[in-house]
Amino acid sequence: MVYIPLLQLVFELTPLGLMDWVLPLGAAFLTLLIIEGIKFVMRGGKKEADMT
Repeated sequence: MVYIPLLQLVFELTPLGLMDWVLPLGAAFLTLLIIEGIKFVMRGGKKEADMT
């Protein structure tokens, strides 16, 4: 439906602008940082190479 011009008109679809992408990409990046931070703390701050 996104690629068919007639359906774009019927469903009033418009392309996303740059500012429409900022919030979801920012939220995804923040989530990634939080999860990796939790994993780092749970390992006790050790790197994977030190865990042998």
